[in-house]
Order: sequence, then C-alpha cells, then structure tokens
Amino acid sequence: MKRIVIVLSGLLLIAFTACKSSDKKSGDNDLKATADSLYKNINAIHGKGMADYMKIEKKQEAIKSLLDSIAKLPSNAKTAAEPLKTKLNETMDALTKAYDDMYNWMPTLNMDSAQNDLQKRVDYFTKEKLNAENINQALSNSLQKADSLLKAKF
Repeated sequence: MKRIVIVLSGLLLIAFTACKSSDKKSGDNDLKATADSLYKNINAIHGKGMADYMKIEKKQEAIKSLLDSIAKLPSNAKTAAEPLKTKLNETMDALTKAYDDMYNWMPTLNMDSAQNDLQKRVDYFTKEKLNAENINQALSNSLQKADSLLKAKF
C-alpha cells in the first residue's frame, strides 16, 4: 500500500510538472507569435513611411519656391496673397515636423530589442508600432495637405 501511494505521488508530481511546462511553452509560443507579428507590422509601416519620407523634400522645395515668389510680388499683391502664404507656411511646418519625427525615430528603433524576454519585446514593439503609426499618419497628412495646396489654382 505504501508503495502505491509513493508511486501515485510520483506520477502526480510528474503530471503537474509536465502541465506547468506545457503551459509555459504555450504562453511563450503566443508571445513569440505576437512579437513576430508586431515586428512585421512595424517593418511594413516603416516601409510605407519611408516612401512618404522621400517625397517631403521635393514638396518643401516647391513650397519654398512659391513663398519666394510671393515675397517678390508688389505690396498690394503680397497683401492679397497673405492667406495663401499662411497656408504655405503651415504646410511647410507640418512637412518639416513629420520629416524630423521620422528622422529622429528611425535611429532609436531597435528591432533586436529584448530577444531574451518575450514580454518586454512585445511591450516594446507595441509602443514602437504606435509611434510608427503616428509618424506615418503625420507624413501622409502633411503630404496630402501639400499636394492639395500645390495643385490649387491661384
């Protein structure tokens, strides 16, 4: 009888240990899948953001050219162009901010972050995905604003 109790106790201990190990592996697999998904999302967002980022300088040059042209107008025409000048300056500021945000964010992005701690990796990628989305939105919005302003008939 004593042997049966010892054997059953041993089997129960093995069963509990195996279940705990299996649960941990399952949790690790879920975290790894989440981290991998976030990694891919950040790369995709970054790729689109870079495409927009590369267009900004050209838009800035076009706006600067218009602002320079306005500056050369006679005073009464300058006064009439003041609302346009304000919109051009606002758009230039938006383009510059979006450009600077992307420029400053890229070197801080560490895609190899916390590889030995999946939870920290998921937390980091979640935060960086939000940053990437916000920067991408700013890039897109500023370019749309510039496009619509530059295509307007004056």
